[in-house]
Amino acid sequence: MSQAQWTIREAVANDAESYNAFIRKIADERDNGVLFHAGEYTATVDDTRKRLTSTESGMIRTVFVAVDQHNRVIGETSAGTRDRLATRHSVGLGITV
Repeated sequence: MSQAQWTIREAVANDAESYNAFIRKIADERDNGVLFHAGEYTATVDDTRKRLTSTESGMIRTVFVAVDQHNRVIGETSAGTRDRLATRHSVGLGITV
């Protein structure tokens, strides 16, 4: 039996540079169906590091990444919700591959 060529794990601060490269690659694809068009994803590595390691004001989010054997991000999924009592039972889910 062969071993998997990728791993899914919770994102960490050190993933920021590879995460940005991955999202930019997807955004630059024509008709990609994600939230960004070519050139619109402008987050810096520091911005992304903060996003991956802390919660935004009023937001609870978890980000998982799929990484290859060289630890490069090749996919991501995130789930998030607001911490308001009225909406904390619902979640938004995103997957990018």
